[in-house]
Amino acid sequence: MAKNSNKSSSHPLLTERNIYLLLIVVGILIRIPIFNYFDMVTYDGTYYIHDARSILGEVFPPSPFPVGYPALIALFIPFFRNGVLAARIISIIAGVGLPLIIYKLARHYTNRIEAIVAALFVLFTPLCVRMSMITMSESIYVFWLFLGLLFFARRKELSSGVLMGLAAITRPEALGVLGVLAFLRLRRPKQLLLMLAGFSVVYSVNIAVQSRIAGELVLISKTKFFGTHAENWKVREDWLDSREKEEFKERTIVNEEEKNLLKDYIGTVPGEFVLLIKHASVILFLFALYGIYRKRVFLLASFVPFLIYPLFTVRRETRLVLPYIPGIVLYAMIGLSTIRKERARVVIYILLSLSVLSGVVINRDQLTRPVAAGFRWAKDTGRLFSEYVKPGEKIADRKPYFAFYSGGRYLEIPVGHYNRIMDYLVDENVEYLACHKQLIHQLRPGLRGFLYDEVLINGEFRYSQIYFRPGLLAVYKRTPGYKPLIRRNLLQPRRRKLFGLIWSPDGKKIAYRENDLSGRSGIYVLSPEGGRGELAIELGPIGSFSWSPDSKSIVCSLRQGDNIDIYICHLTGGVERVTSHEAVDTDPSWSKDGTEIAFVSERSGGSDICIKNLKSGTLTFVTKSGINGYPAISPDGTRLAWIRKGEGLIIYDRFSESGKLVEMGKNVHFPPAWSPDGNYLMMTRSGGGKTNVCLMSSDGENVIQLTGSDLDEGSPAWRPDGKAAAVFTNQGGKVGIRIISGMDHYFDRIARMKNGRSNIPRAFKKNS
Repeated sequence: MAKNSNKSSSHPLLTERNIYLLLIVVGILIRIPIFNYFDMVTYDGTYYIHDARSILGEVFPPSPFPVGYPALIALFIPFFRNGVLAARIISIIAGVGLPLIIYKLARHYTNRIEAIVAALFVLFTPLCVRMSMITMSESIYVFWLFLGLLFFARRKELSSGVLMGLAAITRPEALGVLGVLAFLRLRRPKQLLLMLAGFSVVYSVNIAVQSRIAGELVLISKTKFFGTHAENWKVREDWLDSREKEEFKERTIVNEEEKNLLKDYIGTVPGEFVLLIKHASVILFLFALYGIYRKRVFLLASFVPFLIYPLFTVRRETRLVLPYIPGIVLYAMIGLSTIRKERARVVIYILLSLSVLSGVVINRDQLTRPVAAGFRWAKDTGRLFSEYVKPGEKIADRKPYFAFYSGGRYLEIPVGHYNRIMDYLVDENVEYLACHKQLIHQLRPGLRGFLYDEVLINGEFRYSQIYFRPGLLAVYKRTPGYKPLIRRNLLQPRRRKLFGLIWSPDGKKIAYRENDLSGRSGIYVLSPEGGRGELAIELGPIGSFSWSPDSKSIVCSLRQGDNIDIYICHLTGGVERVTSHEAVDTDPSWSKDGTEIAFVSERSGGSDICIKNLKSGTLTFVTKSGINGYPAISPDGTRLAWIRKGEGLIIYDRFSESGKLVEMGKNVHFPPAWSPDGNYLMMTRSGGGKTNVCLMSSDGENVIQLTGSDLDEGSPAWRPDGKAAAVFTNQGGKVGIRIISGMDHYFDRIARMKNGRSNIPRAFKKNS
């Protein structure tokens, strides 16, 4: 192709060698002051470097990324002993070398001065500088791409094909450029075959490697990500939290079949143009359009991916417009070369220079914003853990940086309920779980409880906290020999309304209240071995109820006329009235020795806790304020536990007549349950969209979460031997009963906490 006829400067300093040297020196000098801003690995860079280490024989799982960039990193790692530095050096070499290629390409259409200006424009474009300083593939991709275009311009098709192959195994977008170049050589079959042969030799390596990784033929890398639309994490999280999953999914997630490809494309391309113009500058872009109008040459092939890529993704990222900036610069210079008037050319030079300088100011954040901003902690903490993490050990996190710097294998924390996530991590043999406060709070709310909830953290046996950095990070390690609770379904779930759950003192029966569809209620008894519940009391009991010490009677509230009072109902028949008052008396609890019944009375105008001595008939008011409910007398009779609305669980010492609020939150429900030996209490509480049972020492000082599953579990009732408990389960309105056992390690943890022998994990403060 003929060079531009404009006269070039014949200044003796402007030799080709000196120009190359100038561009290289300037390229290096502008990167030195900002080198340390970009010393962190990038998100994709973690995969590239791990792939490189896999090539060198280290144990890392392969990724879907093309092999071009990792293969180069693998070549450099032995020299630098540092994967991040090796990857950055490759990007820097490509970034410094690119202006030389642009200069040579521009010389095919412009004079020497214009070619130098084109190279300098690329050299000083902030995005070009930034991408040449980080562990991403764009810089080396653009280098191979335009070097291939240079050899195509020189009609060295075999070399051009090899270089286009290197570009394609770095980023698959190069295939679009190759297609256009092949089309331009259709009338020259020999040159076309040479180019395709050079390309095929290189690209076949990528096909072989990717096919081996996938276990099937893969022609284009990362195709499984094409067409992906970024979903809002809240939509995914809400879907998994929804009780009616399929219905919620239909309401919130657009069906793939209903997506309009053309509409998505039309909506995406304008934004891509705006992003490109921002980083190339408006005037440069307009002159590029003028250059395309005046002289359409094969360089148009470099823009083909820009028009094709939005068909496959709507993920708008600044780095993706980098490959088109050199083409815009080249066409702007081509447009300038067609203007003959010297004065006009000077004015245009000034306008273009000012435009590029303003672009430096506008996009200066590309030069000052660190890589992975806000994740310096991951690098520092990862290096701290590197002496403990064994090669290949999995580390779950929301970002890969901590795992990368500690030398582990990154696994993204999935979206889901807390217990689903934890079970998944156990099943995947994840050794460490990194909970960065901000990331978990914003992106994985299913694990929020593992940040703030001391009761949940203390009751978690799958992972134990080994590192805590206030306000920032908690790291957990998998607990060896984890033993889940043993769960046995007693009453299969179905749609019904069940209330109250008590285990008879002789251990032979479990009682519960069931309301039928008409609103009538009765107390049913069920064998702990299973079977059907048998109606025992059909008088329409209200509220909670309690067994007599001999397991032959149940004390409950019954409505007689306009009054609701406490009655003893004998299973063999007959009732005895315990209270008689115009106010409501409900929620009775029988003492273990059978001498007292605690209940809730509205006699004083509120809801107060009372105790009636069955021998003397004495009535004692324990509370005189607040809204109280569900009293339970301890087995030794010295303490009383109940729920106070708006406050939570109260444990009351009858000798000192003082009550204590247990620090487990306000969202507590159903009667508290004393263990048969009086050493523990079980309580139901809700949080994070779930209802679970908590276990605590009898003084309420040490509280841990006991249950945790896909189902809501609550209203516990101890088995008389204290080694198991019955609980209600609820999922989507389907209520059942299950027996939970295997709690010895929970008892042991509370004992260790109580004796100060347990390293109690720390939780973040919610307002921190």
